[in-house]
Amino acid sequence: MTTQCAGPRKQGISEFLSFYRYYYLLYSTVIILTTALPWLLWGESLRVSFFGVYVFRTVFLYNITWLVNSAAHLYGTRPYSV
Repeated sequence: MTTQCAGPRKQGISEFLSFYRYYYLLYSTVIILTTALPWLLWGESLRVSFFGVYVFRTVFLYNITWLVNSAAHLYGTRPYSV
């Protein structure tokens, strides 16, 4: 049994983009909550909350991702030099 999935050309661009509005809502909520919780619970300034929690976490996760990617190429079967 196959499932028919209409692409963006068949279902219309407005229906296709309506799926992604929830992504932006979720992403905005995460940014606001991770900034507001230290401000409300521990009395941090909003500046420290934003940079200390959100920006630091994003930069840290990017570096961990790149570390895993580099280690996979260094110790894996497909090195960069190929």
